[in-house]
Amino acid sequence: MINKNRVKFRKKFEWILVLLAFYIIFSLSRSMWEFFGVSEKLDEVGEELVAEKKRSIRIEAETEQATSEAYIEKVARDKLNMQKEGETVVILPDDSFQLSEPGSREDEQGERGGPNWQKWWELIN
Repeated sequence: MINKNRVKFRKKFEWILVLLAFYIIFSLSRSMWEFFGVSEKLDEVGEELVAEKKRSIRIEAETEQATSEAYIEKVARDKLNMQKEGETVVILPDDSFQLSEPGSREDEQGERGGPNWQKWWELIN
């Protein structure tokens, strides 16, 4: 009887050990899985940090440029059409500008003759 009880206890103990071993293996594997997931997320966050640092440096450079006197003057001249005292603004026509109207005699003859400086003089005056 003592042997039977001992055998039963030993079998129960072996099953408990097997279940405990499976539980430990499951817990360790789950922890490792979470660790690798966190490691990958840490790499992604590191890459985002590098990208944001580059963006921050670029924004600082643009801010420094935008506050410089030369840039402010360029924007005032180009976009706001401002000028300094004593300066004259000359606006040149774009490429689609035609000196003669369609159907006129000059259009039929082709391009006007004469030197280039005369063409400019006629355009300005």
